Amino acid sequence: MKRGSAAFRLREEKLRRLEASGVILLDPSSTWVEEDVRIGAGTITCNFDRFRKNPTSIGSGAFIGSGAKLVAPVKVGRNAVVGAGSTITKDVPAWSLAVARSRQKEFRDWAKRKPGK
Repeated sequence: MKRGSAAFRLREEKLRRLEASGVILLDPSSTWVEEDVRIGAGTITCNFDRFRKNPTSIGSGAFIGSGAKLVAPVKVGRNAVVGAGSTITKDVPAWSLAVARSRQKEFRDWAKRKPGK
């Protein structure tokens, strides 16, 4: 995308609107967010694998729940929903719900066994 082009200006405006709503994209060059996307607090895109930056794409109308992690390369389709706290490692098709969480486990008296207690 050429700096100064209409597409570049549109992308810059979109980034400003995201930042104004509390979304921070640490690497906007590898994250694409279309129109009418809702992204919950604490959501991160995991784009760097030590060797290269991988792209993340979020389609229009998508909803990303709070605390979600999108592990690139990944695409979230149009109007798809990602459940809060999910770690997404595969593409989410349009109009789909993706939930990726483990069951909660409790270990009774675990803290009593910690060294130093």
